[in-house]
Amino acid sequence: MNTVILDKSQSSTRRNDLDILKAIAIISIVFYHFYDLHNQAKITANTLFSGGFLGVDIFFIISGYLIVGGLIKRESTIRGIVKFYKRRLLRIIPPLLGMCAVTLGLGYFLIFPSVYDELARETIQALNFSGNFRFARHGGYFSLDSADKLLLHTWYLCITIQFYLICPLIIHAIRKFFGKTEGSNAPRRALLIFTLLLLIPTLIFERNGNGYLLTQCRIIEPFLGGVLFLYQNDLCKILNTKKYGRFWLIVGYLIILTGIMCTTLKNGEWYFYNSISAIIGTFLVIIANVNLQYSILKPLVYLGKSSFSLYLWHWPIFVLALRLGLTKELSGTVIVFAVTFIISFISYISLEKKEYKPLIVFIAYLLILSSAYWIKNRGGDNYLVEHVETSLRGDIYLKDENKTDLGGVSVYKFGPKDATPHILMLGDSHAIQYLHYLVNLKDYSIYFLGVNATMAYGDIFAFQSDSKEDLVKSRKDFYEKYQHYLNNLAKGDKVILSNNWYLHYVVYTGNHNLEENDQSLEEYLGKLIEDLDSHIKEHPLLKFYIIGQGPNLSKDDEICSKMDVKDTFLKYIMSTRSCKIGRDSRQKQADKINEVLKHYALTHDNVYFIDRNKALLQGDNLYRLISDQNECGTKSHAIYMDHNHYSECGGKIVGAYVMKEVLKNN
Repeated sequence: MNTVILDKSQSSTRRNDLDILKAIAIISIVFYHFYDLHNQAKITANTLFSGGFLGVDIFFIISGYLIVGGLIKRESTIRGIVKFYKRRLLRIIPPLLGMCAVTLGLGYFLIFPSVYDELARETIQALNFSGNFRFARHGGYFSLDSADKLLLHTWYLCITIQFYLICPLIIHAIRKFFGKTEGSNAPRRALLIFTLLLLIPTLIFERNGNGYLLTQCRIIEPFLGGVLFLYQNDLCKILNTKKYGRFWLIVGYLIILTGIMCTTLKNGEWYFYNSISAIIGTFLVIIANVNLQYSILKPLVYLGKSSFSLYLWHWPIFVLALRLGLTKELSGTVIVFAVTFIISFISYISLEKKEYKPLIVFIAYLLILSSAYWIKNRGGDNYLVEHVETSLRGDIYLKDENKTDLGGVSVYKFGPKDATPHILMLGDSHAIQYLHYLVNLKDYSIYFLGVNATMAYGDIFAFQSDSKEDLVKSRKDFYEKYQHYLNNLAKGDKVILSNNWYLHYVVYTGNHNLEENDQSLEEYLGKLIEDLDSHIKEHPLLKFYIIGQGPNLSKDDEICSKMDVKDTFLKYIMSTRSCKIGRDSRQKQADKINEVLKHYALTHDNVYFIDRNKALLQGDNLYRLISDQNECGTKSHAIYMDHNHYSECGGKIVGAYVMKEVLKNN
């Protein structure tokens, strides 16, 4: 086995070409993360570094190459493995602890309680090296809420450490079972076969494009780096790198840079083949083994050496800077980048390169871990919790005096007492939220029926099975009343259907053991249209108005609109201007729902679609979060009570828009 390691030109001296490669990787990652965050926030629309995430693949390959090389050179004993673990962890954990401590400290003052709670949970899982699995369940970088995750980038560190834990044991087992006799190819063939077998879980678990953060999909890459180490002499002969080394170096860099600039992920879905260019390019650069000694490259060499610290610090700094509105101007962006590099340099010198006693590191580890648990158990309460209006409500309580009957069945009525209503509004809480407008009606009357979390306009949803018996009864009762009301309305009367259509999609998938994806959404919408049509077609003399899906705000947008820091020191560093508009965190699903409902309305003469979002729309899929002055009183108010329900003010604004749309079709 010992004869398959490096020759003299590939000795233990540090290779500058690998540091330069790491510098390219970290630069691509930093710019990818910066623009990805700001593109999501609609601050930029830059796609130049759309493949910058491939920098992680470069790190995986280099890590595997160096780690396997180091393990092969050393005697693979249990004692040696323990020393390896100690050496690796004492290099990685101190800067990780420093980053976690500073982030938790700043987060106490600068992020909302819900995000602070999330940060505590992320800290716990970053320190037990399992965070990548949690992030994989919540969308990762390709989620609109990625700016809520200050330690999202630690997914890479989790997989790297998992590799560090597994790899020495695999190497030890291979050497034990296949020996290390000089000239034997069996050990390296065993590692090659093991690595190729890792393709099986990679291809299985990457289905639906959700494997980017999963260990079972990514750990193959560092093992590929290890295989490269064992077979590099063979590959060098095949490519004749002694003669054409610089040629292969240039080809490798061109492949890597092309991938970084040109690779894009459709709908945020990653598959293993997306990383092939980075893997091949990295292979070629490593095999070429051309040590570049030009003085102009020294900054890149140093950047490569300190790339781990820069990787640790850049993401939380970018997220906090984005939250504070510091990167909306070029000058602020330059300052943020400068601060990022300075802090990373300090971390590299004082935490990464400096040797600490294991006991000190262990004590610091326990302190930060216990602090994160304490924060989590408090629900993320921090400095901002006292400066966010949490009592804002959207509820309204119906009075018995508003009760009347429609054909002998009880229903609520609003508007002039003596007038006969010719409008009926039904739905769940997304109908109830309009009561703030309806209770003040003076010009016309309206019947109203609203039941929380209930949708039952046809047999399919009215009688679907459910583990909650109260929901089953509620749907059946709603359905019976709906049918009764329809039969007692007069020709030309109007029926308004208002629901949180997305909520009932989630309920539908749960009741039918389906995953939430494009296919199940299509299935649900087909059933929904079938249900609506089953009774709308029976009442051609009535007019039906379907109110579309509204936005689902991020927790940040919701809380930000209720935040008031004008009497605190934070007013000097925290901008609340961005709190005036928000976006739909489920825009794709909302668009699909509204598209299907609108198409149904367009194909029926007595059905109309109302896009309630137009009442609050501010540009490209951006929505008002705060009212204008005099819209709901003499001062501005939050439009949303929570992430998808209007407050009293919002209910009045959107309710007025909806009823205007209904009445214009008289």
